[in-house]
Amino acid sequence: MDARVFQDGQAESAAPGALAVAPAPRTRLGDPGLAVLTLLPLVLLAIDSDWIFSGPDRDAWIYYGYFENAVAYLRRFQEQYYSSRPAMFLPGFLLHHLLPTVAANVALHLAVYWSAVLSFYLVVKDLFGSRVALLAGLALGCHPYFLQAAGWNYVDGFGIAYFLIALLLLTWAAGSPSWRPLLLAAGTMATAIVSTNVFYAVYLPLLAGHFLVFNRQRRRIPLLAAALWAGLGAAGLLALLATIIWAAGGSSFYLRSSLQFLAGTIGTQNPFRDPTYAWLLKAVWLVFPAVTLLGSAIVLGRARSDPSLRRDPALLWCQVQLVVLVLLTVYFQVFGDTGVLQHFFYSSLLIPVAFLAFAGQIVPLVAELPRRGFAVLVAAVALLQIVPLFVPAIESLSHKGAPFSAPALLALVSGLGAAPAVWRRESRTRAILAVFLCLAVSQFLVRQGGRIFWQLERYGGDGRGMFSQVARAVMAIEVFDPSHDVRLWYDYEAKDGEIYDAVASAFLLCPRMINLGFPNLPDTRMCDGAPLVPGVPIAILSADPSAFEKADKTLRGVGLSAHLLGREEIPGPSRGFTITYLRSGAGTAP
Repeated sequence: MDARVFQDGQAESAAPGALAVAPAPRTRLGDPGLAVLTLLPLVLLAIDSDWIFSGPDRDAWIYYGYFENAVAYLRRFQEQYYSSRPAMFLPGFLLHHLLPTVAANVALHLAVYWSAVLSFYLVVKDLFGSRVALLAGLALGCHPYFLQAAGWNYVDGFGIAYFLIALLLLTWAAGSPSWRPLLLAAGTMATAIVSTNVFYAVYLPLLAGHFLVFNRQRRRIPLLAAALWAGLGAAGLLALLATIIWAAGGSSFYLRSSLQFLAGTIGTQNPFRDPTYAWLLKAVWLVFPAVTLLGSAIVLGRARSDPSLRRDPALLWCQVQLVVLVLLTVYFQVFGDTGVLQHFFYSSLLIPVAFLAFAGQIVPLVAELPRRGFAVLVAAVALLQIVPLFVPAIESLSHKGAPFSAPALLALVSGLGAAPAVWRRESRTRAILAVFLCLAVSQFLVRQGGRIFWQLERYGGDGRGMFSQVARAVMAIEVFDPSHDVRLWYDYEAKDGEIYDAVASAFLLCPRMINLGFPNLPDTRMCDGAPLVPGVPIAILSADPSAFEKADKTLRGVGLSAHLLGREEIPGPSRGFTITYLRSGAGTAP
């Protein structure tokens, strides 16, 4: 690609603190940065599509259940906090009823990816220019935990996307004469954020701060009017979602279950939080935010003696908002007993803010790069970011002792190799390549040390095949029992127990299970405490060819019997299993 299409014009970096950045010169190719980042996930899919398919994680398949059966679940499970997250499951519900399962999954998560990365690019382009935006966008678009968030059926990818869309709308509103519809739309995104997970309300102060900083420098829109327009948008989407859920048979006050869940956790011990020493050295998901936080400290420390930095509110704000969000998450971890740093699917909230800070930190490194050859630099950076993603994640590496026994520490040290370049602020191709090389090495170690990336390797690295296997099993059970009364019975400790558990998660687990210990049945109480009585339809998930005989023997032991209704083979990248359908009977089977 001709390097000329990447030209920003030297005016972008010539005046520190100039926030109203002129757009890059247009060519017949449009915005090349947008084109590159639009193609990036398609390239990643062509190389290896595992990242866009959920592994055997309970929550991911619970939300898949909502994608398939949102109306029934909103009626039956109003008290579950999953039902309070319509901004996440309604798009999935819509796509899964318009497209075949695999196509719907790919379309949904590409939409999440593009919404996040392209919004990020446009925000950074507005603040720091298209060169910085493209380089930082490539890093974000290839970050292992961003791909994890964007590619699985969980709330964090949606929360990140809504946050970045809102940030873009506020950025545009602060510099546009047509600010009212932009603020109206930003308000709807604020409601979408909270309606994805109420904890994501921690993003709202950052959005407000972002608008205040840039509004002060640009149009100076009256704050009361701005708040009213944004509030109108927020209230409008809140009312729309409430109406949709009420029409489906759920509670119009759909956030109640999440608020009650949060209230119930205050002052109680969190069973999902472990002592810090037990997880910190393996918390590879915190490596990039930690490295970037050091960069923010360098920039903010330098600003005390460098007037040019103090005149650049965009650069300083991007560092400050990372510091603020880190302090908030540390507070919730230490004093709120939430485990937000311990679990990657909560600390993923740091990802977009950390990359905004990173973008600001590389501005001086990019500002005076020669125009000629920038396309080659972009290609080199893209290669550095992509290659580490497709070295298979090998679980055994973390069982060979140091240094892989503390993967976060090793990845942190590798990432900190970029600090001297940030400190020296040299605008040279060699410096920016050194930063992205350190990032690539750190990214490789992050992926090797992250347990989440080992899951699909256990099933031959066939994410699509595993996803299709679980989805086929879910569909088979729904066809067998459209009334949603069937009870699942499987052995979680079996070789493919995680696969069985994923299937059960799509039916919200305990309300639809007998127990996790097939063929054992300690008593006739099922998982939710209801008695197992004659007439209960049962689906056994097992690779054991004698599953029915074992179930019949167990049921006879508690005074019941088993009537075989059918069997269905579910092939897949695991060893495959059979769903055995039966109905409990009274006394001895005929």
